[in-house]
Amino acid sequence: MNGHVMRVLLDGIENYERDFVRGLIFITAMAINVERITNDAGEAWRNAGADTSPPDDMRPPTSVRAVADRLGLPYETTRQHLIRMADIGRAQRRPGGFIIPESVNRDPRIPPYGAQSLVLAVAGGESARSSAV
Repeated sequence: MNGHVMRVLLDGIENYERDFVRGLIFITAMAINVERITNDAGEAWRNAGADTSPPDDMRPPTSVRAVADRLGLPYETTRQHLIRMADIGRAQRRPGGFIIPESVNRDPRIPPYGAQSLVLAVAGGESARSSAV
């Protein structure tokens, strides 16, 4: 597993109620939410210098199925974790799935090197994707 992903998960484990799988689901959902930006050179360039992560209106919701398939987890396990994250304010339900809102990245309990750069490690291509499983 990518060392950066592991460090963020372990440093921020309290944010996932000490549940490593929930942390992986959180990171994967966030990565899927911003793939449209990270995979588009123009959008990535426009957002590269931003002090905050992309706003919520630029994050299409991700389905439970997309997260489950990316991680190779059962659908129901993934669904339960996403619902719990929504319950504790780490995710928001939207038509079509869930988003990890930009406000989570501003939460002081999230490690400062965490959420934004973490997305690049998870969504940064097939090799990053396979190392996150």
